[in-house]
Amino acid sequence: MALTTLTTSLGLLPMAVGLPSHAAVWGSMAPTFVTGLATATFLNLLIVLVAWDLLTPSREGRKGKRITQSP
Repeated sequence: MALTTLTTSLGLLPMAVGLPSHAAVWGSMAPTFVTGLATATFLNLLIVLVAWDLLTPSREGRKGKRITQSP
């Protein structure tokens, strides 16, 4: 996902700056796409990692003591 966002953002960057001749039509949308993709990727990675950390039971307790499993 991060690679797709990176390539799309880099592909739209010249249009966001206004280099091609058709940037007058699509140029106003390019910064919106780049910002939206970057924000969505950052939040998605942050939320998924935090949720994974909170929902996955660890092998050690919260206080650092090892939890023993009963047979």
